[in-house]
Amino acid sequence: YLKSRQMEMDELKEEVRPKAEDRMKKSLVLMEISRAEKIEVGEDEIQELVSERVKQIQQYMSPENAANALSGEALQGLVSRTMTEEILNRTLNRLRSIAKGETGETKKKEKKPKTPAKTEPAAKKKTPSKNPPKKKSEPKPKKDEGAK
Repeated sequence: YLKSRQMEMDELKEEVRPKAEDRMKKSLVLMEISRAEKIEVGEDEIQELVSERVKQIQQYMSPENAANALSGEALQGLVSRTMTEEILNRTLNRLRSIAKGETGETKKKEKKPKTPAKTEPAAKKKTPSKNPPKKKSEPKPKKDEGAK
């Protein structure tokens, strides 16, 4: 690959680094959102997803290569990547639902702030009409006294 692009490894790393850093930052943000939203994937679901991937690997690789790709640390990596990808996919789906206003939780959250907001302006309208005359009369003498 490097020869076909006429590059050195260091040049390739420098070319790829900004995109990799950006991708990593986005993934970290999504993982934090998944924690806040309590998005999880059950062990049974992970096993099912990993089994599907194992079958795909076995279909497209020779038995020797598949055995190497599915042994020890490689298999653990596959499980870890599968879990991370599924959590990220679910988080993105959750964010899309929130953006579209399709979730029940979002509607509940929206209703709660609206109720106090309706009550507060009525209370604020009554309070300012009583308080301003007192505040206007009290500060003026203090300002005049301080100015003299």
